[in-house]
Amino acid sequence: MNRNLFRLPLIMIAFIAGMGVYHLWQTTQGSVAVAEQKPLYWVAPMDPNYRRDTPGKSPMGMDLVPVYEEPSDKEQFPGTVSVSPAVENNLGVRTEPVSRQLLTPQVQTVGRVAYNEDSLMQLNSRVDGWVENLTIASRGEFVKKGSRLFDLYSPTLVNAQEELLAAIKSGNSALIRASRERLSSLDVPEKTVEMIVRQKKTHRTIPFYTSKDGYISQLNIRDGSYVTPSKTLIELASLDDVWVMADVFERQSNFIEIGQTASMSVDYLPGKTWRGEVDYVYPELDPKTRSLRVRLRFPNPNTELKPNMYSQVRIDTGGFSALAIPAEAVIQTEGQQRVVKALGSGRYRSVRVATGRRVGGQVEILKGLSVGERVVTSAQFLLDSESSINADLSRFEDKDSQPVWVAGKLEKKKQGAVTVTHGPVPEWGWPAMTMDFYLSPDVDVTSVNLGSRVDLQVEKSGGGRYQIIAMKTLEDKPMDHSGQDMGSMPVNHDAMGH
Repeated sequence: MNRNLFRLPLIMIAFIAGMGVYHLWQTTQGSVAVAEQKPLYWVAPMDPNYRRDTPGKSPMGMDLVPVYEEPSDKEQFPGTVSVSPAVENNLGVRTEPVSRQLLTPQVQTVGRVAYNEDSLMQLNSRVDGWVENLTIASRGEFVKKGSRLFDLYSPTLVNAQEELLAAIKSGNSALIRASRERLSSLDVPEKTVEMIVRQKKTHRTIPFYTSKDGYISQLNIRDGSYVTPSKTLIELASLDDVWVMADVFERQSNFIEIGQTASMSVDYLPGKTWRGEVDYVYPELDPKTRSLRVRLRFPNPNTELKPNMYSQVRIDTGGFSALAIPAEAVIQTEGQQRVVKALGSGRYRSVRVATGRRVGGQVEILKGLSVGERVVTSAQFLLDSESSINADLSRFEDKDSQPVWVAGKLEKKKQGAVTVTHGPVPEWGWPAMTMDFYLSPDVDVTSVNLGSRVDLQVEKSGGGRYQIIAMKTLEDKPMDHSGQDMGSMPVNHDAMGH
């Protein structure tokens, strides 16, 4: 009994010691894990040159972002930034793919409704005289075809009537015909001439009628006005269809063509839309506003559109196929444009791009990206502030998205890849060099011997990789150290069936 009582304290001491050792080991492991994840420094999100050794606030009041040491066993391009999933979630990082799209630009502007000048008609007198019995009170009145506008007293017209009556009395048919033609040439209506012949008497005044429906756009006479052939008396305009004069920005002028569809709305009739077309594109820009004048034609059967109204105009231009990304992904700096590429597994890198036309929320990419790559559309400024420190932004990563042919020598064969010494690639600005290429699943190199001269078709794939999509073996000719034939002519790919 006494011996058992002596062993119990020893067992308790051993248990407590074991727990202490285990706790110490756990603490040590935790400390090592924390030490492995210790940030190198903290940087301001909007100013990569602002660094601190401890957390804090940037001069703009934003939380400093920790920068961790990259794993040494992971091969990366300069400027690649790795972000943990937790940080990605906190930043709200979103990405979109680079894709080829059909972009259809829409030019939106304002316009001013005007008369269709093709419908304008001016009324002039062909003789001197005085206006009497004017039936029009003011501009803007509507007159119907055949309506009497005014009477004109003219000694010339009175003399022409007397000549006709004298010719009728003489019975000379040639003289009668000549007298009637003179009255017609003086713009006397045929029904008025018939009335003179029937009544066999002259009329002091001759009535003038309108030959079409229209609105009075100009009224330059009153009762008693003296008129001459050089004076415009009345101008009529139709509102069956109208012109809309619009101005578009100089940068949009290349989109506009005659015949394109246009739509229009006005404030006083909300919800209603008129459909028309581009009727004419003026040949010069306004020197003050630097805008291009465009004339649109719209049908106006109910005459709801009035001259000098302002309207909102949209012109649907022809679409074009382009490599495009969301416009919000582009970071515009003073000297260049760039985006942040998502490389996968939490890795990102800033790259330089060249943009073209912007259509809606999409922007055309001319250089720097390929189909299938992904770009960051939110939180890209935070990622770019760190990536741009070391990234090479002096050149474009993607010289050309089109495949190229290049001659070379097969040096090594690997699993899914080969090493080739090739000559210069002027399309991509490459010098002669030895490099690895990935193989397309359709390319079989098992029968190609090492050292063989080959003709390769290479394209850029996603992730900045280059792969061989076609291969031809060439006849055995000596090659220099750059991979080019010694004194041979260039390869004729057309003759080889490429």
